[in-house]
Amino acid sequence: MAPETRNFRVGCSVKAVAAALAVCGSLLLTPALASARVIELGERAPQVKSACPNLPCAVLAAATGYQGRSDTLAQPFQVPADGYVVAFTVTLSNLADNQIQFFNDTYGSPARVRLAILRQGRTRKTRRDFRLLAQSEWFNVEQYLGSSPTFVLQKPLRVRKGWIIGITTDTWVPAFVTGISGRNWWRASRARDKCRQDVFEQAAHLQINLVRQYMCDYHGDRLMYTATFVPDPKPTRETSSGTVTTPGGGSRPGSGGTRSGTRTTPTTQPRTSTSAAAAAPQAQR
Repeated sequence: MAPETRNFRVGCSVKAVAAALAVCGSLLLTPALASARVIELGERAPQVKSACPNLPCAVLAAATGYQGRSDTLAQPFQVPADGYVVAFTVTLSNLADNQIQFFNDTYGSPARVRLAILRQGRTRKTRRDFRLLAQSEWFNVEQYLGSSPTFVLQKPLRVRKGWIIGITTDTWVPAFVTGISGRNWWRASRARDKCRQDVFEQAAHLQINLVRQYMCDYHGDRLMYTATFVPDPKPTRETSSGTVTTPGGGSRPGSGGTRSGTRTTPTTQPRTSTSAAAAAPQAQR
């Protein structure tokens, strides 16, 4: 199924009025993005909803991850063409005060998230190897719990076809839904022997150009994010020199287009589980 697209021009609007002003302002600094269409990667996945602050309630903690399948939507965060990522949206669970305190005490504060641009190994032997190519600035999320904020990047991230867009937290972020269909799965930046162990070990992929193995796949969960992607515009004519100018500023001959170890959901004391998510205690009313 093709990703949903929308017309996107300088002076346009995107997911929210406030976000549109910031996005369009960044486009003025990036001429190649003007008059392009926008694709919201991950947006067409069937909707799911967190049970938080009721149980089961979980968060992503101390890891980088990406959604490999969202029910009927396969590879929702594989970049479909060369272009730029200009913003992303996270759907944040609504937590009780004692649950927020539990996660802050356990995994640190503030609750925050950033985008991670990953390139997967191309061979069967290296398919679990991921190189971190770029990442956004950090965005604190605690003030937005129970909503779906859109964060516009200070600088658009250049991406190439086939790369993968994930999210990272070195503390915790409640952009997570658990206990859903096994047709949903995500992959975490954890070693094989850490998939079913304590989530307290830091596993966030933070160093640019570092290759890490993502050995842990988890079914029945959804990382709750989408990414706003602007593909390169396709040239429609040759220049006088017989080359086609590409959006990145280069040219080529001829014509045509451009090409979590884990925690369960305890009622009093946490206990280990097979999920990489960090689970919340019972909400106090």
